Amino acid sequence: GAQLEEDEARSIAVATVRGELGMNPVALEEVSADPEQLPERRDWTFVFKDPVGYPLEKGEARVIIRIAGDEVVETGRFVHIPEDWERDQRKRQGVTQIIQIGSVVLTVLLYLAGAVLAVVRWSRGRFDRATFAIFFGALAVMGAIGLGNGIRAGTAQFMTAQPWKLQVAIVLIGGLIATTGIAAVTSLLIGLAHRWLPPQKAPARGWNIAAGFGLGALLSGLGALGAALVPARLPTWPNFNGAADSLPVLGAALGPLSSWITGTALMLVAVALMDALTSGWQRRFAAGSATVIGLGLVLAGGDGVESVPLWLAEGVVTGLVLLVAWVLVIRHQTALVPLVTAAGTVLGAIHDAIIGAYPGAAAGSMTGAVLVAAAAVWWYGRLTAENPTTVDEGAAQAVEA
Repeated sequence: GAQLEEDEARSIAVATVRGELGMNPVALEEVSADPEQLPERRDWTFVFKDPVGYPLEKGEARVIIRIAGDEVVETGRFVHIPEDWERDQRKRQGVTQIIQIGSVVLTVLLYLAGAVLAVVRWSRGRFDRATFAIFFGALAVMGAIGLGNGIRAGTAQFMTAQPWKLQVAIVLIGGLIATTGIAAVTSLLIGLAHRWLPPQKAPARGWNIAAGFGLGALLSGLGALGAALVPARLPTWPNFNGAADSLPVLGAALGPLSSWITGTALMLVAVALMDALTSGWQRRFAAGSATVIGLGLVLAGGDGVESVPLWLAEGVVTGLVLLVAWVLVIRHQTALVPLVTAAGTVLGAIHDAIIGAYPGAAAGSMTGAVLVAAAAVWWYGRLTAENPTTVDEGAAQAVEA
């Protein structure tokens, strides 16, 4: 290749800035011109900053041009980040990551504590075994289907130094153990909640279903409004879950359903605990309010923490909204919980269907929305049909203990 001098290489870089990038070289400031001598040619890398076109409070908008011999092989734009900003950002991220990890760990502990309590109450005959069996079977089957559907993406991470069949066996066996464990814990919480919830009134089915979905849509709308009012520090990315599956439609359809069941199980136990703790909002108002606000902080931290003040504000607001929903609506008809949680999942699935991030996402997401809505109506009917007139005598004793 060519052995260009600096001025010759710079003229090529300047022409590239004007011709390929459509920028005025006069408005740019050269930052560096670095040569790299190879055995048979000399390469050049030029970096310019653009203080006029992209003025930044911190950092610099820059353009890079790489020349191999006398041929341009790379052009690009990037943001140069100052070292002091990087250090401050790492310090902030250290605190936010601790909060996020703590929220996730606390959520897992809540699931495990609920599972242990469910086993204890099962041994004492205060557990809904039939409901447990239904949800365990459904979640186990969906987990197995998801594992098989995503095995192709998993094989992309295999190491060439180990036998392929051995790695497949490890993934399948480990995946089945994990999915079965998650199904068991989630189903234990559901079986626990179905016998722990207070007695349900005779349902005015159509009105109650509409009220449950309406309340869930209202809460989702308030959440979207709050997110819109807060300045976005990160871009909004589409949901690509399922894009690498063998059948993307199947992954997009079953993903919302399984995640909704898992989340609703925890919410049902939280509602049952709240009702028993406050005796249907008749006493222990401070303890009940603190519990709900704490749940809001955990939910806000588990989704990701950008900054501590934003996490505190989001968590407290979420907790207060949940508290108002509990006091005004849910404590009077706790069977609405699956409908309320389903509304947000359905709206999220419709959002993913409209975006259509990958082939099959639209059809799969709409199918998932229909499945979640139908399952929520069935779940509501089961909650109102089971044990409508007797109170679980062990609820108050469990809370006191």
